[in-house]
Amino acid sequence: MPNFNYENPTNIHGGGMQTGEERLFSLVLDALAYDGYQNMTLEGILSRGADPEAVGRYESWEALCERALTDAAERVTLAYESATEGARAYLSADGSSRDEGLKQLERLIYRHIYLCFHPKNRSYVLVAAGESQLPQHLQRILPDVLHRQFGSVLGELITAVSEVKNAQMSAMMACSICGAVNIFVQQPIYCRNLFVGETREKPNYAVIEDYLNNYFLRAVVANTAINKPF
Repeated sequence: MPNFNYENPTNIHGGGMQTGEERLFSLVLDALAYDGYQNMTLEGILSRGADPEAVGRYESWEALCERALTDAAERVTLAYESATEGARAYLSADGSSRDEGLKQLERLIYRHIYLCFHPKNRSYVLVAAGESQLPQHLQRILPDVLHRQFGSVLGELITAVSEVKNAQMSAMMACSICGAVNIFVQQPIYCRNLFVGETREKPNYAVIEDYLNNYFLRAVVANTAINKPF
């Protein structure tokens, strides 16, 4: 991922110095994202500098992964509670204008892009996207919290601002938004190749944030309008 020049945050909610357990959970997420569940063990995590006392609290690699994923889900919840606050207030209010809804949609999507593009959050995105690589009983931990804290709010907000109310269309557009953001995190080399091939320049992710946000807003408005342009 590119260097965003942020002030050295260490986790998804901007915390500073890590405890031994927080450091351990970060190592576990990195291992799941880049090595895969099947290719790591407690001994392997220790070899990467994890606190032996923190590792010793877990009887197996599976138990440690479950706790690390649960911790990640808690951090994702904290991040998206503030990101979705305005959208939730809008959805629960009576008589709010469509213009206000579009403003909340813009803020919500932009916050999601920001969180996903943040270099310190890349492992969260990669682990959530790689759910099929985890044991079945661990697969739902991150996807479920992401749906509850973001996806469901996004889909409901898209429906709220749509001239034509279609829940299936809203769900499809919410999925498309998440997928379009994810590709920049999952396949940065491929995306860079596309940009260099077309522009002769490497992608500027600060500019891409704005482009994506505008693109998504236009797509929502155009595809849910009474009189579609196509």
